[in-house]
Amino acid sequence: MGKKLYVWSRAVFAASGGFMFGYDIGAINGVKDMDGFRQTFNLSYSDGNETAQCEDDVEASAVLGLIVAILSIGAIPGVLLGGVLSDWIGRKKSITVGAAIYGVGGILQTGAVHISMIYLGRFIAGFGTGLLFTVVPVYIAELAPKNIRGRLVGFTVVYLTGGILLALVINLACRNLYFGWRITLSVTVLAGAILSIGSLFLAESPRWLVKRHKHEKAEKILGKIYGAKNQVVVQEQLREIEEALQGKTTVKNMLNEFLTWKVLSRVLIGVVLQVYNRFAGIIVLMYYSVTIFCKIGMSPYVTAVITAVVNVIAAIVTLNIIDMVSSYNGTPLLWTPRGPGEVSCIERCPHF
Repeated sequence: MGKKLYVWSRAVFAASGGFMFGYDIGAINGVKDMDGFRQTFNLSYSDGNETAQCEDDVEASAVLGLIVAILSIGAIPGVLLGGVLSDWIGRKKSITVGAAIYGVGGILQTGAVHISMIYLGRFIAGFGTGLLFTVVPVYIAELAPKNIRGRLVGFTVVYLTGGILLALVINLACRNLYFGWRITLSVTVLAGAILSIGSLFLAESPRWLVKRHKHEKAEKILGKIYGAKNQVVVQEQLREIEEALQGKTTVKNMLNEFLTWKVLSRVLIGVVLQVYNRFAGIIVLMYYSVTIFCKIGMSPYVTAVITAVVNVIAAIVTLNIIDMVSSYNGTPLLWTPRGPGEVSCIERCPHF
């Protein structure tokens, strides 16, 4: 097996952890507005008119809001425990555990006969996605060579947008079926099973293996990544990992390094960017685009699918230029979309 295929196949498969988060976003976006879902749980629902579902009473709105939010609530402990778990049992096994937990959450949601099962299922699924979204990018970054690392980590976002698109397409096809919401949610079970079983065949992170003093296994995997004949490169990478891990085995040493400006500034930039994106309103569109398009008189499910297609295209374009831009200076990539995006949001506000 070629070294490029070895790395790409494992990184791209692991990145499918992003698909689960994206699929769940797209699924609940449409499911919460389906007649069958609302009838099952005694929420306000339409009488066959697709736009009638836009009008909710206060109690129904509160329940639907909690259904949407509880996934993120469940993701909080998943994210907090993800790093600890992956350091303990390894990146590979952590992906297996996260996918399995997500699948269990999907089973509860798909078979739900009471609203409490939806709440519990989404909390458990959120915990699984929190684990995956913590571990998967780290796994890919530690497995991939530097020259393609950004692109491979970026596949997580492509899967996320692709998951949203697939869920919205299924919602569109099943929206008029009484049990259509169960069909949409059943895919989460399949996705969890595929990643959970498939992750058993992934290679472990060389960095984690070195940290656990399993140098021979780490060297073997590095040989597959860089080519068995390139022993000079393999040994160089092994030395780099060993040097990077020196003195970082204690909490005190790791905390001291974290508090250095070099590390802390990068963390702050990442946090600020994430917060900025949330305040930009993109999360609202991800979870409520069907409802929003319905309220302004557009065909909700069709328009939501079109929007998701645009998101996938944008993610693919970004994926293909991220390594090229970062090799010069990543700043332009961070700031170019901001101006047009903000103007577009301001222009659309009166319509809501």
